[in-house]
Amino acid sequence: MRIVTLINGLNNGGAEKFAVELCNELSHRHEVFLLVKCSLNESSLPFKKLNDNVKLIVFNSGVKWDLIFALKLLTTLLKLKPNVIHLHSSILIFYTFFFSKLLKGCKIVQTIHSQVTPAYIKAVKWSRSFSPLGCQIEHVVISEKIRSEFIKVFPNIPFIAIENGVEPLVSKMEVEDKWKDQRKRLVAIGNFTAAKRFDLLSDVIVFPEIASRYTLQIIGFEKGKDQPVTRYIISKGAENIELVGLRENVGDYLNHADGLVIWSSFEGMPLVMLEALSMGCPVISSPVGGIPDVIQSGQCGILTKGLNQVDLKEALIQFDNLDEQGIEGMRQRCKDLFQEKFTMDICSRKYESLFYSRA
Repeated sequence: MRIVTLINGLNNGGAEKFAVELCNELSHRHEVFLLVKCSLNESSLPFKKLNDNVKLIVFNSGVKWDLIFALKLLTTLLKLKPNVIHLHSSILIFYTFFFSKLLKGCKIVQTIHSQVTPAYIKAVKWSRSFSPLGCQIEHVVISEKIRSEFIKVFPNIPFIAIENGVEPLVSKMEVEDKWKDQRKRLVAIGNFTAAKRFDLLSDVIVFPEIASRYTLQIIGFEKGKDQPVTRYIISKGAENIELVGLRENVGDYLNHADGLVIWSSFEGMPLVMLEALSMGCPVISSPVGGIPDVIQSGQCGILTKGLNQVDLKEALIQFDNLDEQGIEGMRQRCKDLFQEKFTMDICSRKYESLFYSRA
């Protein structure tokens, strides 16, 4: 099978990382091309993980609506004659929609990487309104909970739920422990976006009843010169919080940590959550996006009751009160769940089945 994966860019985001790892896995059994609209960020972690089996084509388009890019994309697809085009961006639907009629027998699949958003609603409505003129797109969502949310908005569309998968992380070295005390170690990992709420997380971590129990390492980088979240966290002068910056050896940090904390207001199915499971690292998280489909309180971590800071504080106290046997049982269940449901091999086989199926 010839599979063309089309993505807007290759930055340090979950969708980009997933697209690369899925391409890598599928390239063992199929001919896979990765087409990138924007200029390449060669320092990004997803780009560094791309294997040699995947054929990379970069268009270096710097604007949202780009006629030259559209013509180059059309020419490339006509030349490649793919069996499948796999989209990882709502904006790219508009570029592939009409001229897909020229690609005989080509299936178009879009993976939606988040909860319901206005951008995705607009793209889905648009593609459905003009479906007689263009292609039929099959929409994949990344959890059953998110699927139910989309069906409420679009009850007549058969959204397909395929849960994310990841390559398991490994630990190669010990992480330096700057605290050297008996407090539990938490890590938070991700881009410094408003949805990640690292600022509100830092507020909770410095509560006296939490600071006496936990330390926190935040792995990630804030774009822009102002860096308001970074400056806010630093201004606290908290001795139990460390801003680590961008790191490639995330497995070492998860292996060293007692838990991964996700305090987002908005998520899809975070890949870092699945990577934590692969390392046997419990997850303390807000109940957003597809996370409740994976984490049940007391099994592989703790879900907070809501999005208030008191909810996180109570969850952290509950986690800290677990005895050693309870923690070890939770760690083993994380590893077992990952192997049962979230390996990239399992995920890629589900996509293969969809690609082979008739529309």
